Amino acid sequence: MELPVTTRVNFTSVDNSISGHYNDMQPTSLMGKLRDHYYNKGKPKTAHAKHFARCLFLFEAFTQLYTTLTHLIPYCYSEYDPWTQYYLKVLVFYMFAMAMANWLCVTLYDTSVPRTRDRPYLFASGSTDSPPEHFIPRLEKNQNGHVSSEYDSDEKDRMPWKYCEICRLWAPPRAHHCDFCKVCILKRDHHCFFVGNCIGFRNQRYFVVLSLYMVVIGLWGGYLTAAYIAGNYWAEATCWDFLLPVTITKLLLGYMDLLYALVIFQSYCLWFFGSVAVFYFLSQMSIIAQGLTLYELAKNIPIKNNSRVSQNMRSVFGDFWALNFLFPAQILFKQREDGTRWECVKLLHNNNNVKQSL
Repeated sequence: MELPVTTRVNFTSVDNSISGHYNDMQPTSLMGKLRDHYYNKGKPKTAHAKHFARCLFLFEAFTQLYTTLTHLIPYCYSEYDPWTQYYLKVLVFYMFAMAMANWLCVTLYDTSVPRTRDRPYLFASGSTDSPPEHFIPRLEKNQNGHVSSEYDSDEKDRMPWKYCEICRLWAPPRAHHCDFCKVCILKRDHHCFFVGNCIGFRNQRYFVVLSLYMVVIGLWGGYLTAAYIAGNYWAEATCWDFLLPVTITKLLLGYMDLLYALVIFQSYCLWFFGSVAVFYFLSQMSIIAQGLTLYELAKNIPIKNNSRVSQNMRSVFGDFWALNFLFPAQILFKQREDGTRWECVKLLHNNNNVKQSL
C-alpha cells in the first residue's frame, strides 16, 4: 500500500508573502488609517495601556478598600450599632476578595488555542496544503484528537476548522485571531482593554462574575463617596475642586487634603467602572443565554445555537452555574466542553461569505 506523499509548507515564504501583502495595502479611508495606526504602529502603546489599566485597577481596589473600611462606613453608617458596621465591613472585604480573585483569573488564564501534535483535522486526498473549501471534519468521541476520514454530508452545516496564517495552526470552530493578544482565542468573545486580556472560553465565567461585583462595588461605593464628600468637604469646596485636573493640582500644591483628593478620584473611577460594568454584565448574560458570543454578533455570523438556556449557562459557568456568583464554584464544577467541539451550533447558510466571516 503506497502512502500519500505529504508536501512540506515553506512557512518562511508564507510569512514573507503575508508581510509583503500587508505592506502593499494602504488604507484610503480615515477609519482605515486609524485602524492601521492602532493595530500596527500602536502595538507598543497597547502594551503600555494594558499595564496602565491593570495598575489603575489594583490602585483603585486597595485604596477603595482602605477608605471604605476606615472612613466611609464609620461615617455613612454612624447611626448603626458597632456590630452592624462590623458585618458591613465583612461584606465589603468579601466583595473585594471575590472581585480580586475573578480579576486574577480573567487576567492570568490562557485563552489561546493550545498547540498539540494530535491532528484535530484531516486533510482530504489530493490536497495536502489545505482542506477543500467545503470540507468539515467529522469529529468522533474518544479518538484522542483524531478524526474519521468519512465525510458526512448531513453535517455540512457544522462550523469548520480554519487555518490561521499568522499563528500557523488550525483553529477550531468559534476561535478567532486577536490582533492585540497576537494569538487565536478559543471561543473568542471580545478583547477587554480594562483587564488587558481577551475574553474567551476559559475566562468568560470569571469576567461575568467580576462584572457583577463591579456593578455592586461601583454603585454602592459611588454612593458612599458622594455622601462622604457632601458631609465633610462640600461646604468648603468650589465646583472647580471636583474637576480631576484641579483636584490633582491642589493636592500637589498642598491646598487639599490627601484623603479628600483620594475620595474624589475614587468617585470618578467608581461611577465610571460601575456604569460600564452594568452594560457588560447585562450584555454578557444575554448573549450567554442565547449561546452566542459578542464577536459573532458584531461580525453578523449567521449561526444558530440549538441548546437550551440552561445548557448554555452550564457551558460557560459549569453545573449549578448560579453558585459562581457566591463563591469560586469553578473549583467544584468544571466546564463540560473543551472549547473545540460545538455540536449544537449550526451554520444557517453554507456559502463563501460565511466561510470568510468565520
